[in-house]
Amino acid sequence: MNGGEYGDWMARAFLFVEAALAQELATPSRVCMTEDYFRSALVRGLANSMPAEAHRVHVEQPATFGPSNCWNACGASPGRGRPLQHDVAAAPEDGDENDRGLICEVKWLKQAQSQAVARDVLKLAFARGVAPEGTAVRCYLLLGGEAEAFSQTLTSLRENGIDLRWRNAQGQAQPARRSVNMNLLLRKQLGERAFMSLMGWGSNPRHFRTPPDCWRHVVLTRRGQPWRRTLDDVGWRACLFEMHHRNALNTRRLDATSLRETVNFDCRPVL
Repeated sequence: MNGGEYGDWMARAFLFVEAALAQELATPSRVCMTEDYFRSALVRGLANSMPAEAHRVHVEQPATFGPSNCWNACGASPGRGRPLQHDVAAAPEDGDENDRGLICEVKWLKQAQSQAVARDVLKLAFARGVAPEGTAVRCYLLLGGEAEAFSQTLTSLRENGIDLRWRNAQGQAQPARRSVNMNLLLRKQLGERAFMSLMGWGSNPRHFRTPPDCWRHVVLTRRGQPWRRTLDDVGWRACLFEMHHRNALNTRRLDATSLRETVNFDCRPVL
């Protein structure tokens, strides 16, 4: 499958997400509305919209860079705790040497969680790496949540360099897209904390995984129409974004050496 085919697959799956949200919003208690429910709706959408590919869909796929040794060359490696994982994934198509499959991070926001979303953006960027666009894993971010929490999270992210435009600008017909400068993001306190949370393990001392090379600039493009509904003064929002490198501002890489110029966490006890 190529990028366009994966995009169509995700767009169809998002329709199932919309239907699940509308059904749950209509219930009086809305007790089922959790992040697991939100993620399950996407998984069902992927499986049911393309039944022949359902066997490729799974949850909690380990991140390829998760087992990396400590970047301070102290010889430490992550232990046997829960590995870094992607929320939803589709395995590569059998027989296609250029297909790397699909990964998606999912967040349902009941309160502002800008650091958690920034962590997912970093996770996708590191997982995507610097492969050519035609052979890179397809990366998606599914965000949803209660209206106020959703708005507060996107506002905080925008102030820190992650501009997730879930609506088109006035008079603009094309899906909203924004570039993320990874170097600038990691210079922000939000980006630094997200990096520490994503790459760190242990406590005494604290270690940090060696990050893989990634692009200095990645692009986040909204896919499909955003979903928004309000019933009985309860408002929910949902939107799907793709991370890619098509028509990015430049092709410079952010490797572990240059990353040290931005963030430099030594192995040290946590006081």
